[in-house]
Formats: sequence, C-alpha cells, structure tokens
Amino acid sequence: MRKKGNTVLAGLIICLLLVFLAAAGKLFGAYLKYQKGDVSYEKLQEYVQEPEEEESPESEKEKEEPKNRYLEIDFAGLKAVNPDVIAWIQIPALDISYPVVQGKDNA
Repeated sequence: MRKKGNTVLAGLIICLLLVFLAAAGKLFGAYLKYQKGDVSYEKLQEYVQEPEEEESPESEKEKEEPKNRYLEIDFAGLKAVNPDVIAWIQIPALDISYPVVQGKDNA
C-alpha cells in the first residue's frame, strides 16, 4: 500500500515539474521578445535628436516656466525603414518615445 502512495506522489511531482518548466520556457520566450523589441527601438533612436539647450541669460520668471522643446525626427530615414511611420510620440514623464505607424485598415 505504501508503494502505491509513493508512486502517486512521484508522478505528481514529475507533473508539477513539467508544468513549472513549461511556464519558465514561456516566460523566457516573452523575455526574449521584449529584448528584441528594445534593440529595435534603440536602432530607431538614431533617427531622433534631442533639441539643443539654449544658454542665454534669462530672468527668474522665464526660468520657472518650462519651454516646449520638440524632438528633431528624421522622417525620411524612418520611412525608409518602414513606410507606415506617420508620427513620433514622446511622453517624458512616462519615459515613452516611440514611432507611430498606421495600418491599412486602422484595426
């Protein structure tokens, strides 16, 4: 009777180990996809330049007000990589700076 209990327990452990390995494999696959995306976005950053800071004497009031600084985007270069590029979105507070593409059907 004891051997049957050990066999069931061993089978359960093997099943749980297989489930764990499958889940770990899925997580690793997702990690690799994110890494590939990060590399792609780093390559696209070559087409973007931050605006240069102007160093001019300003009054205290002007220093307090944030100035709008726009990115300089090489859309011709981006369109050579992907002709569907239509814009660039940047949200500094969220550390978002990515190209925007438009599909044929907007779905």
